[in-house]
Amino acid sequence: MTEGMSFALSDDQELIRKSVAELAARFDDRYWMEKDLAHEFPTEFYQAIADGGWLGMTIPEEYG
Repeated sequence: MTEGMSFALSDDQELIRKSVAELAARFDDRYWMEKDLAHEFPTEFYQAIADGGWLGMTIPEEYG
């Protein structure tokens, strides 16, 4: 019998999931509602993601 594909997260993936969840938790529903109603870009969220190093993580290093 062959084993099926494993969807369990690796340690690295779990660390990423936990870190991003902790960062995102700082921005509650009220924050998002205020931004939505004011038609504003979520600057503080964007900056927190950038400061955490998550913004460009899908861009290869050779592109800076």
